[in-house]
Amino acid sequence: MNDFDEKRLGMEEENEMPDETQTQDTLPEQTEDELFDEKENESTLPEDALEQELEQIRDMFQRSLDGEEIDSSDGEDGADGEPEREYTEEDFCECCGENIRDYSKGDDYPYCEDCTRLMKKTPIGFKGILVILIALVIAGLSTYITITKYSSEADLYALEAQSLADSGKLNSALNSYISYFSSYQGKMDYVGKKAAIRAAKLYAACGYFSDAHDLISNVFTEEELSKKMYAGVKGIEDEYALLNATYDAVYSVISESLNVADPTKVDPAPVLKQLDALKTADPREKDESINAEKYSEFFIEYYKYMVLASTGASLEKQYEQVKKVADMDGAELWAYGGTLCSLAAKLGKEEEAKQIFDKIIAFNSEDPSAYANYANVYRFCEKPDPDKMIEIINKGLNDSNAAESYRLLAVAYLMKGDYEKAFECSTSSYNSSYTLQGIYTHAVCAVMNKDEETYESIEQMLAYYGYSMSDSVKKLKDGKIKLDKLIYDAEGELA
Repeated sequence: MNDFDEKRLGMEEENEMPDETQTQDTLPEQTEDELFDEKENESTLPEDALEQELEQIRDMFQRSLDGEEIDSSDGEDGADGEPEREYTEEDFCECCGENIRDYSKGDDYPYCEDCTRLMKKTPIGFKGILVILIALVIAGLSTYITITKYSSEADLYALEAQSLADSGKLNSALNSYISYFSSYQGKMDYVGKKAAIRAAKLYAACGYFSDAHDLISNVFTEEELSKKMYAGVKGIEDEYALLNATYDAVYSVISESLNVADPTKVDPAPVLKQLDALKTADPREKDESINAEKYSEFFIEYYKYMVLASTGASLEKQYEQVKKVADMDGAELWAYGGTLCSLAAKLGKEEEAKQIFDKIIAFNSEDPSAYANYANVYRFCEKPDPDKMIEIINKGLNDSNAAESYRLLAVAYLMKGDYEKAFECSTSSYNSSYTLQGIYTHAVCAVMNKDEETYESIEQMLAYYGYSMSDSVKKLKDGKIKLDKLIYDAEGELA
């Protein structure tokens, strides 16, 4: 499960400690002969024609400033009666940013038909030619300096990021984008903004909406976000706002019911009913800026799973609820994937766990939690295999969100009887993130290594936050239960 402001959204399975068709006014139709019937060596136009062209230019730019749009289509369907394609940010003209690029001139041609016409028809005198030559010299020098000084620091990072993303290595791709923006020099230009668009989309696809929002806010103005060429970026902002609004509404419901000493004693039915009522509520009643008529239904359904988990519902009920989320339209893999894989593994549903694991890895081969969750298959199967667990977890281990990976490595080494190695791994998990499962696992490792000092420090930390040590861990310390009881309990503290 990826981070959508984890401290707020609590999307981890573990309990956390407190913490286009275009529509522009059609330009006057001109035949190709009218547009390009000038001699190649002409540098000026007759006075009347020049005045006419200048008037067209002034009119076009004025309408652009007024926010009008140019309709270069004859209807909603194409020439063959087929619906026109949907355009992305990559399809818009690099000059005006409003019209679609003229693909008849090649797939890489960056300008639209209107801007091309203006560039071809605008007369250039001797002084203009001289200015252009000087500009070309300056641009050449600037390009040379930029390439030699900055390409290795910025541009190559962007190329690397795109290559990594295309190969499914999303964590590395995001790190390359971070390096790109950290080393970017000067004002963000068109190329930089295209990189920002790709990075923001990648953040959102992984569930890192807070990071996507921060990047968008730093790169794009509100005026830019209103343009069609940035519709995809605006959509990310809208989804971020909706998920936040949904969380706020959900939290107001569950906080009143589940903020108790023992949530397992709470009847989940009334809470689930209140969450269902949110599906017909209008978020704009509380925030007019929300660009949606309803709260995120899949998000509400996911939080119903959280309620079931918190109130002690069976693993089978939890699995069915998350499976329902996965089957919904608009469900996000980053939200449900890891949880569904983990529950399937704990329930011994090996085939289902493998299917969701393959789906996650096909999207992002560097998601460490996917490997960790799937590794549980070899813990709760008929013949547990800690070596297979270690092999799978290590395959996905990296520096990103590795706390759960190290925790389950600790469990695997406990299964092998290598308590010293288990303690080393649980320490890495404990120092990375505070979750109750991670804390209890570290405490168990301390017990098995007879490390009283570490055990007592964990108890003190829990007490500071208003928690206490797990009864099962206490019984293990007192010799009242065996280690296997904790390790192989799919609904226990170390699950």
